[in-house]
Amino acid sequence: MRLSRADFSSSCKSFLNIEFASQDITAFGGLELVRRYLALIELGRRVRTVFARYEVGGDYRAIDMILVIVVLILVGGRRLEHLNYICDDPLVKRFCGLLKLPRERSVARWLKRFTHKSVMALVEINSQIVGEAIEKQSLARLTFDIDGSVITTGATVAWAYRGFNPHHRKDPSYYPILAHVAQTGHILRVKNRPGNVHDSKGALAFIRELIDDVRVRLGKSLPLEFRMDGAFFQREIIALLERTKSCCRVPADSEHEISESKMAIDRRLKPPGGSDGQTESMERREALSDRQRSAESKRAGRTNRQTASGLRRIDLPMAG
Repeated sequence: MRLSRADFSSSCKSFLNIEFASQDITAFGGLELVRRYLALIELGRRVRTVFARYEVGGDYRAIDMILVIVVLILVGGRRLEHLNYICDDPLVKRFCGLLKLPRERSVARWLKRFTHKSVMALVEINSQIVGEAIEKQSLARLTFDIDGSVITTGATVAWAYRGFNPHHRKDPSYYPILAHVAQTGHILRVKNRPGNVHDSKGALAFIRELIDDVRVRLGKSLPLEFRMDGAFFQREIIALLERTKSCCRVPADSEHEISESKMAIDRRLKPPGGSDGQTESMERREALSDRQRSAESKRAGRTNRQTASGLRRIDLPMAG
């Protein structure tokens, strides 16, 4: 049906009435849903119980400061001074349960009181919440993705250095290591590191503490699986996974890398004083020249680009 020009226009015979009134209007209506979720998981009780063993101090309680920092992140704040823009919002006050929010200096002083032991209180609270969520899923296998993550910082931030930062090469950064639960999306454990360290720096102690915590909370019968890149493929880490009867998955691009990785496992886990036949077999494998290895890698790479997209993975079940 074709419309005429008269059908596109509309007459406006009077002005709209404008009234000025003192009403509390907020742009953060979604915070109410988050507040109810935090009430369901009893975050306040958990924080009071755990932080009772640590002396953080301050005029505000630990749960008050934690909620202030959480709401700042949820509404898009990037710095503590952004609290000045939301401190008078009624729903933000309702979310924190406060009549007056602390200013940036109060929050900064509270954060400075944290020590390594008090940081472990936050780790314990996170482990409790994530552990209960995982337990409700009744998983047959628990899979962890272990990797580092780059967090770009300012130029004057303590403990931040130039390192692996592909998008901001000249900026200092942090390089924390994370344990990500593949089935649920939770981050079960995180440990901060300066930006100039290797990807596997401190990974052995990190994985050991992670396994111990999971075994205490979820039992020893739940099978554990770890997915890591080549930076974590080290003798100590492989031995730890073998002792704890965990499974390891290593990414590989070709059949050549699969065979090389399996050979490396044999060499690293082979006990001293092995049989002469095994020693001679390894020596023959290691006798391949660099030119042959390069040719095999290039040939395998061409095959992968033509026939497959993505990475293949090697399942390395641990003995025991």
